[in-house]
Amino acid sequence: MMMLRVNNYKVIKNAEIEVGKTILYGPNSSGKSSIIYALLTLTTSKHPDENIERVIKHGVDEANIAIHHGESFIEYSGKDRLYRCRHGSKNVEGSSIEFVEDCVKEFWRSLGIGRIGHVAIDKMYVFDVPRGDIISYREKDLSEAMLDVEDPMNPENWYRLLSHPEVVSGRVAEDLWDICGIERIYGPFVRIDGKWLPIYVLSDGLKRAILMIIAMHHSDLLIIEGFENSLHIDLIVYLLNRFEAYEDKKMIVETHSGIVVLSRKMIPEKWQAYYVDRGAVKEIAKKSMRDINLLRREIEAYSLLA
Repeated sequence: MMMLRVNNYKVIKNAEIEVGKTILYGPNSSGKSSIIYALLTLTTSKHPDENIERVIKHGVDEANIAIHHGESFIEYSGKDRLYRCRHGSKNVEGSSIEFVEDCVKEFWRSLGIGRIGHVAIDKMYVFDVPRGDIISYREKDLSEAMLDVEDPMNPENWYRLLSHPEVVSGRVAEDLWDICGIERIYGPFVRIDGKWLPIYVLSDGLKRAILMIIAMHHSDLLIIEGFENSLHIDLIVYLLNRFEAYEDKKMIVETHSGIVVLSRKMIPEKWQAYYVDRGAVKEIAKKSMRDINLLRREIEAYSLLA
């Protein structure tokens, strides 16, 4: 079991969550993204997106962030401005993650995590732990499968992304068919319902689903912000079902939608769900879902519509 503990980071005062198949649910500005950025602080010395990198660093002065697995851990202490890592025979500390890089890498690799995927609304990154190295899909050699979609609305980006055999192949192609209805990809065109369409005319929701599927297959830990954005409920459920089927993948799904929570908590509990509100975090259990005002209001609204 991998546990993330966050104290005094941005709006989060005190939080403890299990990182596995994990849902973070709550209203806007409640602290969900702060938990994600806290975790990223322990995974990479440089996020591929420099804007996100600045966000990660903001607010760490008073923070204490740690990820534990058994006796092993990675910790950042804002008070001491130190990273500490213990794994196996190694017990090291340093003023930046680069100074404890070997230990950090071994810690994450022991959990089967060498690459992290991060889908943030309309961008996707897959990067190495802990250096944050990224190899663009524009490069000829995609053996490391590092992808960077800087402008998802640019047809040139989608052409390069989807036409590369190492990006869309095997199980990726199967999932694109099963979930998105994409029968074939040929250059800048996709075949859906027997019709060839240029990639750029696809809906934002379908493009986001494609990004998530590709990122999942090329990473060991997938982090998705604003999961439900532009997605119909059917696509939400299809994606979650498929994510769940890959038991070796770890995922953190950040959402404002109670539908995401309800769709997972009504089946055998393979997912851990947490309610995040005004910096406070509590686990959501099936029997106590109606105790959460925001979720109860959503349930009642759906009941009235029905």
